[in-house]
Amino acid sequence: MDGLTRTADREMRRVNRLLLALAVVVLAGLIALVMQTRQIAHLKQDVATKQQRIDRLAADLSTQQATLMTLEEHHEALLSQVDRLQRNANREAAVAKRARRTR
Repeated sequence: MDGLTRTADREMRRVNRLLLALAVVVLAGLIALVMQTRQIAHLKQDVATKQQRIDRLAADLSTQQATLMTLEEHHEALLSQVDRLQRNANREAAVAKRARRTR
């Protein structure tokens, strides 16, 4: 019986070592999983922050484009006004020139 007990003890120690090794592997896997989960959460937060920045920049771009269009319209109106004033000045100069000739 003594030999059987020793064999059983040896097997029990071997099983315990295997269980301990398995526990270490499972623990390492859990630690890796937790680290990956934290990294994923951090990356998701970065993506959300970058998306907000993109949205803000897109809104700024839209505002700038609208301002540019308004400025272009204003520029066109000013050019039209300058043309009108030049025509009036040319007309008045021509009238004044004719008036001097007739004197």
